Amino acid sequence: MKRSRRTSGVHIAGMVTLLVTLNVRHTAQAVSFQFQPLDIPGSSYTLILGLNNAGQIVGRFGNSSGDHGFLRDAGGKVTTLDAPGASYTEAFSVNDAGKVAGWFKDGTGTQHGFVFQNNSYQQIDVLGASGTIVLAINNNGDLAGPYFGGGTEHGFVRIGSVFIEFDPTGSEFTEVYGLNDAGTAVGYYDDAAGEHGFLRQPSGTISTVDFPGAQFSGLLGLNNTGQFTGYFVDDLGFHGYLWDGGLSFLPFDFPGATLTVPAGINDSRQFVGFYETGDEIRHGFVAATVAEPGAGFLFGMGLLCLIGTAWRRGPKNVAASFPHHRFL
Repeated sequence: MKRSRRTSGVHIAGMVTLLVTLNVRHTAQAVSFQFQPLDIPGSSYTLILGLNNAGQIVGRFGNSSGDHGFLRDAGGKVTTLDAPGASYTEAFSVNDAGKVAGWFKDGTGTQHGFVFQNNSYQQIDVLGASGTIVLAINNNGDLAGPYFGGGTEHGFVRIGSVFIEFDPTGSEFTEVYGLNDAGTAVGYYDDAAGEHGFLRQPSGTISTVDFPGAQFSGLLGLNNTGQFTGYFVDDLGFHGYLWDGGLSFLPFDFPGATLTVPAGINDSRQFVGFYETGDEIRHGFVAATVAEPGAGFLFGMGLLCLIGTAWRRGPKNVAASFPHHRFL
C-alpha cells in the first residue's frame, strides 16, 4: 500500500475568526455563526468536507501535482492522502476512531470508494457497479454514498458488510452524503420536479426535505443529536443552512462569499465546508453555532425576505454551473 505523505501545519487565512449573527426565530434563542477560514498551505484550492468529535477534519486540496485528499489532526498536522494507483483522491468523512472514508479515480478514470486507517487503504466497491463513491462513515464503521449503474447514480448504505441500495420514489439520480450512528442517511435526488433533499430512516422510510421557497436544495450532513447541514439555491446565489429536523431552517453565507457549501457536522454543532468569493477559488472553513439566550427574534419566510438583501449574495442561475456531484 502507498504510504501517506505528510505536510506540517495548516494556514488559517488571515488568522481571524469571523462572526455573523442571523436572527431567526424558532426556539427562544438567537444563533450566531462563527466562521474560521482554513486552507492547506501551497494549495490552489481547499475543500473541507468532514469532521469528527475529536477535532480531526478531512477534505481535498489541489496543487501542482494534482488533487489529493487530506486528514488534519486536532494539533494541526496534515496527512496527504493519495490512494494507491489513484489519479485523484478525496477524503469526505472521518469517524471518532480516525477512520477516513472517501473515493478515488484509478488510471482508467473509474471511481472507487476507500476506507483509510493506519496508512492502509481498503477499496470499497458496490457489486456490479460501474463506479462507487463513499462519502460517509459512522462510528460503527458503516458506509454510505452513491454508486453508478444503468446510466445514472443510486444511493447505498453499507451496514456491517451488507450493501443496501435505494432511490427515493421518482428519483432520476440519487447521492447520499451523510450517515449517523443510528443508520439515518441524508443526501439529495433529482426527479421531474427538480432537486430535493432527503432523509432516509434505518427502516428504509424516505422523506423529502425542501428548503422553503428555494429553487432547489439538498442535505449534506447530519450528526447524532438532531442537526443537519444543507444547501439551497435562489435567484441570488448558493447558500448553506442548518436544520433541526423540524420547522427551523437557519440560512447562512460565509461573509463576503458568492457560494457557501456546508458539509459535515459533529455532535457539538461544529461544521465544515467551503466557499468562493469573486475570484471563484474555493477555500475551506470551520464553523460553529453559538446560542444567545434572551434575544428576541422573528421567524418565518417573512424574515427571510427582510434579511434577504443583506445576506444573500451571488450570481443568478448558479444552478446551471453545477453538474451532478456539483460540489466537487
